[in-house]
Amino acid sequence: MGAGEEWLPTYQASGMRFVYIGDEAVVDPREFSLDGGKMKGLRQAVNRVARYGYTVRFLDPAHLQPEDAARMAELMAKSRRGEQERGFSMMLGRLFDPRDTGLLLTLVEGPDGAPVAMCQFVPSPAIGGYSLDLMRRDPGDHPNGLLDFALCSTITHLKEQGMKGLSLNFAAMRSILEGETGDGVTQRVERWAIRRLSGVLQIETLWRFNAKYEPRWLPRYIVFDSAEQFVPCAIQIMRAESLTEVPIIGRLLNAGGSKRAGSAVPEEVLSQMGQSNGSNSTRETETTGPRT
Repeated sequence: MGAGEEWLPTYQASGMRFVYIGDEAVVDPREFSLDGGKMKGLRQAVNRVARYGYTVRFLDPAHLQPEDAARMAELMAKSRRGEQERGFSMMLGRLFDPRDTGLLLTLVEGPDGAPVAMCQFVPSPAIGGYSLDLMRRDPGDHPNGLLDFALCSTITHLKEQGMKGLSLNFAAMRSILEGETGDGVTQRVERWAIRRLSGVLQIETLWRFNAKYEPRWLPRYIVFDSAEQFVPCAIQIMRAESLTEVPIIGRLLNAGGSKRAGSAVPEEVLSQMGQSNGSNSTRETETTGPRT
């Protein structure tokens, strides 16, 4: 899953097959700028959040004080939607673990100093920078643009560090939604079906969120051994994403599939949150959402 285009000839030569599933959005911090007409909406959102007194800090999640980590874990719990965690195929799966060195945590704090948004990034040597791991915002009364403020601030920070790339969300079926595959009957049906699914999976929402940053789109593919292996492979991917809330499809995924827990959090953080009985996971769900 997630195979890059440059490796497809190698997979084909070994007898394997592949299917396009979408694109990874990668921003080059060295070239990114909020100047110009195309960036007007993004620029206004970032400036608005700053004008209201919101600030940003960059932290090492492996060396947080337990009380600080607990405040952020509580922030993540507020973002819960549905009953299961989604986005496991692109998530590290744990938070604030001392074993995870080299990560970057962007924390947005409100005028009163309370955490209101956060993004965690993992190192990505292939692009000379970082890849987005998870993204959360407080659903309370805040100006629109908290996550844009966090991401744009991170891009500026990485530029100052000499980094070459920041990978944002994965945009499923991006080329189909954008009309790059043509405008025939088949393509229109595909776009219609994807937009119908977007009401549950936020496919179109994530694509448009990514597109604001004028990223470089890197196609990604599922690679499998034979035609009869495609369906089992696709089902396992959907289970990894915990897409059990999708009508009809969810029933298929629930058959024989176990529920996925949330990202693991160290015990000392959970104790700071006042959780009892040694619970080992936060109550969180989607890596991203339509709100910014």
